[in-house]
Amino acid sequence: MEETSQHCLSRLPDNSALKQQKLPAHRLCFTATRVLSVFFTMATFCLCMGSILIVSARSTQAIEINYTRTCANCAKLRETASNFDKECTCSIPFYLSEKMMGNVYMYYKLQGFHQNLYRYIRSRSNRQLVGKDVKAVEDCSPFKTSNNKTPIVPCGAIANSMFNDTIILSYNINSSVQIKVPMLKTGLTWWTDKYIKFQNPSFKNLADEFRGTTKPPNWPSPIYELDKKDPRNNGFLNEDFIVWMRPAAFPTFKKLYGRLNQTHHFIEGLPAGNYNFPVTRFQGEKSVVLSTLTWSGGNSLFLGLAYTVTGAVACLASFTMMAIHMMLKNKKISYFHQ
Repeated sequence: MEETSQHCLSRLPDNSALKQQKLPAHRLCFTATRVLSVFFTMATFCLCMGSILIVSARSTQAIEINYTRTCANCAKLRETASNFDKECTCSIPFYLSEKMMGNVYMYYKLQGFHQNLYRYIRSRSNRQLVGKDVKAVEDCSPFKTSNNKTPIVPCGAIANSMFNDTIILSYNINSSVQIKVPMLKTGLTWWTDKYIKFQNPSFKNLADEFRGTTKPPNWPSPIYELDKKDPRNNGFLNEDFIVWMRPAAFPTFKKLYGRLNQTHHFIEGLPAGNYNFPVTRFQGEKSVVLSTLTWSGGNSLFLGLAYTVTGAVACLASFTMMAIHMMLKNKKISYFHQ
C-alpha cells in the first residue's frame, strides 16, 4: 500500500501556481454601457471617415474617352491574326471643359480583359524577370519557345499580351497651332517592382545579354528595344512592361500610362481646351483616362462607401442593442415591482 501511495504522489504535478492553476485571472465584464459606447464610437468614426473620403474622391477631376468604336477600322484590321504587326492609326479629338490643376496622370482602361485567370498569372518566369537566367522558360507555357525552339524573352502569357497601343496627347493652342503634351514615362511603378522584382542581367549591352533569344509572338520589337533613348527604362526595367506585369483583380481595370511633365504651357496643370490623341496598334475594348489625384487617391468611391456602410451598420446595431437593453431593463423593473 505504501509503495502504491508513493507512486501516485510522484505522478502529481508540482505545487506551483502555474501547474496547480492558481494564477491570478481577470474576468472581463462587458456592461451594456461599455458595449454601446464602443459601437457608437466606431459608428461615428466610420461615418466621419467615409464622408471625408467621399468628399476627397469627388474633388478629383477625371475625363474618360472610349476609343473602341471610334477606331472601328483598326478593330476590323485586328480581326485577322496575321495583321498583329501592322500599324493602325486613328485620332480622337475631345474637349477639356475645366483646367486640371496640379499633377495629371494618364491611364489606359481595359474592359472585359481577365488578367486574374490562374493559368494566365502562372505563365511567367520570375528567374528570367530578375535577370538570373534569361533562358529559364520552364513555367511559361504556352509561350516558352518559338517554332525553332528559341527561348522567348520575356516568356509567358502575361508578357505576350502586353498593352502596346501608343498614345500621344496633343493640345490645340488655336486652330492652326498644335503642340505635344509632355508626358513622363518614369515614376509609374511600385518601388518593390522596379528595384526588387525586375532586374536586367546587365547594364552594359542588353542586345548581347539577350542574344540567343527571341521576342514574344505578339510583340513588334524585342525586350531590349522598348526604350532605346533611356537605358534605365529599357529591358525588364521598362516601366510600361512592369506596370502590365502586375495582374489586375477584375476584368475592368486601368493602369498608369504616363504623368504630365509640368513645363512650358503645362506648369500649372492641363489647361482647358481642345485636345486629340492618335492611337496606334489598336486591339480590344479600351479607353484613355486623364485624372488628378488627392491625398486619398483617385476618384474611386469604394473606400469611402465601405467606411460609410460599416458606420451605418454599426449605428443600426447600436440602436438595436440599446432598444433590446431598455426593453429587458423595463421588464426587470416591472417584475421587481410585482
